[in-house]
Amino acid sequence: MNNGLTPLWNEDDLGRWFDIFIDRTEEKTYQLLAKAGEVFVKYAREHGGYRDQTGNLRSSIGYTIICDNEILTENFEQSDTGTDRTTGLGKARQLAMQVGSSHPTGWALICVAGMTYAASVEAMGKDVITNAATATEEDLRKQIQKVFDKADDYGR
Repeated sequence: MNNGLTPLWNEDDLGRWFDIFIDRTEEKTYQLLAKAGEVFVKYAREHGGYRDQTGNLRSSIGYTIICDNEILTENFEQSDTGTDRTTGLGKARQLAMQVGSSHPTGWALICVAGMTYAASVEAMGKDVITNAATATEEDLRKQIQKVFDKADDYGR
């Protein structure tokens, strides 16, 4: 170099560092979305303010995490009670796949109540997933803020 400085790294080193940074960022993104998904299902399954005779509505509550149109993880569980329960599970997965297919690139957390009558139950004033979605969004905002605060601390 003309200025008398000798770099301590080369282009290959920079590429490896960027790869490590990208891998860590993707892992952290996955962890944040997985935690948010778990907050969603836990809240919705435990606090649903409705009577679920068939078990389908509670079985239809779940989430999927996708990245670049690839399913990374999901949480759909059959309800412990009810006369059917399997229909709800299938409807939830079907809806999550349908929504996921409209997001071919990037990350997505898809939280669903897959039974078509979930909106009608909510319209009757009973909570199915509205409060769970709000709690999940608040928790995710807090977690993301912590990440930015930590990154800001490193920059000082």
